[in-house]
Amino acid sequence: MLIKLLPSQTAKIWDIVRFCYLRSLPVGTKEDSEAVQGVLHSLLLETSQCWVGVDKAEPDPDNQVYVVLLSKILIDEVTQERNLCLYTIFGFRPIPDEMWEQGIDALKEFAKANRCKYITSLSAHPKVMEVCQKLGFISTRLLSLEV
Repeated sequence: MLIKLLPSQTAKIWDIVRFCYLRSLPVGTKEDSEAVQGVLHSLLLETSQCWVGVDKAEPDPDNQVYVVLLSKILIDEVTQERNLCLYTIFGFRPIPDEMWEQGIDALKEFAKANRCKYITSLSAHPKVMEVCQKLGFISTRLLSLEV
């Protein structure tokens, strides 16, 4: 089950969220304290969202956290399309297929409610790519050149 956290809940687990964000950065990216503070600021102001994938909906000391996702609604300045961008996907343990499916359904519902056209994400992780393609994501390539 994927649950969107409130800003106060995110603040309580900020050390874990920060760890997940930093561990999911592209290889070769250096930690930038301003960027990390920007992530926290965005989450507290609810311009970004923090989601956790857990095995039970109710609070339970035995509740297993499987994944932390960070998302943000981005608006394309040219087309004015709104997209829900998943910019952090960090798993603590293998994620069951059913949890992936339920999580994508929750994200779709949130994206539709916020008038988003697509859910997007960048990943080079083979398992994430495999599962997302099974769930209907279309794979494209982003080319970037550092200047």
